[in-house]
Amino acid sequence: MNLVTAYAALITETESEGKNSAFAEKLIAYMKNRGHLSLIPQIVKLLSRREVRTDAPVVTVAKESDLEKYQTKIRAALAQLGMPDATPVHAVDARAVGGYAVRAQAKLIDKTYRSALISLYRNVTK
Repeated sequence: MNLVTAYAALITETESEGKNSAFAEKLIAYMKNRGHLSLIPQIVKLLSRREVRTDAPVVTVAKESDLEKYQTKIRAALAQLGMPDATPVHAVDARAVGGYAVRAQAKLIDKTYRSALISLYRNVTK
């Protein structure tokens, strides 16, 4: 672990604990004392790339209208993944071409046309 990831981990940890600005001032003073202020842009870049962690399932569709079209199938997929009452996060990805994909608890149910086309292509070119 390098200094950038160590500082980023420290900031993330203290953020979840609800530390106030006094901690930030102490951290900046510590970094200045150690000569680590030049790492701040890299730390900010690393923190901005990290996704907000959420336990909510993610539903990916090709178009907004597909959410209504596949609503019952999406609910069935959520139930199959053990999250029937969860409110999913919706994502629109044109690469899906059509259909839907549901990701929850490190599991994926992929019923997109894209995955079907890739599977068909692989079977034909064997």
